[in-house]
Amino acid sequence: MKDQNKFELTQSIANVFVAATPFIGERVNSLISDYQVGRKLSRLQSFYGSMAIEFIELQSKINQKYISNDDFLDVFEETAKRIDNERTKQKRTAFKNILLTRILGNEVDYDSTEETLRLLGKIRKELLHFLNFLTIQEKSTMTETKL
Repeated sequence: MKDQNKFELTQSIANVFVAATPFIGERVNSLISDYQVGRKLSRLQSFYGSMAIEFIELQSKINQKYISNDDFLDVFEETAKRIDNERTKQKRTAFKNILLTRILGNEVDYDSTEETLRLLGKIRKELLHFLNFLTIQEKSTMTETKL
């Protein structure tokens, strides 16, 4: 069972127990639901706002062929769903950057973008930190060789 499915099952069970609590159960359940909706809405607003800024700043570099296809809407929606459901800010940023990199790239491969999103979804945050470290090291090495 996926971690997301386990979390949702645990959350549903907890909601049942909270709702069964006399007098305050429904109110607590309502507060929890409102909080969760607010968190997810905040994540999406941050994503949309960030993408809008990136689009304005990098407008001349956008691959029009990539964003004009209906498949782009599917990839954009998939990215938004993953950001909506992701707890860690680092992974949310990585999801956004995957989409942005593809929008600015020369290739038009929606299947590759979706596969990359799925792979990132499976990576634990510790591995993501390690990959980030390797990327920083690689950039550092490239800068040293240019000198």
